[in-house]
Amino acid sequence: MKRNILCFLTYPFHNNNHSTLEMQVHLLLIIINLVQFSPTSVAARNKRPIIVHRVDCIGQPYPYTRYVRCGIRTQRNQSQQLIGELILDEPVRTLIGSFQIYTKHQFTQTLLYGTEMNMCHYLDQDRHSGVMERNIVADMVLEKTKVVFPQLIHPCPFEGLLNLTGTEVRLDLVPPYVLPGTYIIEALMRDAANRTVVHARVVFSLIGKSLLGQLKEN
Repeated sequence: MKRNILCFLTYPFHNNNHSTLEMQVHLLLIIINLVQFSPTSVAARNKRPIIVHRVDCIGQPYPYTRYVRCGIRTQRNQSQQLIGELILDEPVRTLIGSFQIYTKHQFTQTLLYGTEMNMCHYLDQDRHSGVMERNIVADMVLEKTKVVFPQLIHPCPFEGLLNLTGTEVRLDLVPPYVLPGTYIIEALMRDAANRTVVHARVVFSLIGKSLLGQLKEN
């Protein structure tokens, strides 16, 4: 791309030697090169508008678990797949979830939002009865979980094997209003005694347009 731009800038455009049409053609070639190397076009060619860079389980070993596996599987010309498995040695009857979302810069990260919720309350069948205080973010997380990890939607307790491996990374996993950029999501699950059940960190980039932006174009 730099070579093409350099050729364009050093091309001897003189009115007496080159027509206006020739100048327009060269300008069009420059624009095509710029569009080819734009992030949106790269994402479209790779068919990966969202890329997961890392999936880590932090602070192992955990008191509840004897096996934990976290990661991301990336194969050429295929969608990425999450790797997530843990075995709970004893039932977890109270599950408190803390979630933080950060924007990631080159050397820093900025907190966008953080919330905490009693996951067992939200997974209970009576969560929409109006008795408990509503949490809009919790509702959003729960609705996404229903679609992506339906095996996790059941009343507490949680026990035995929890397996998320094979979940395909798709653009609709991200809320439609999220802008292109790199983000960090941290999720800490703990019991009533503040013992960690699992602590996960996901780093991902939204390269192309958000889902909302794509819908607007259509």
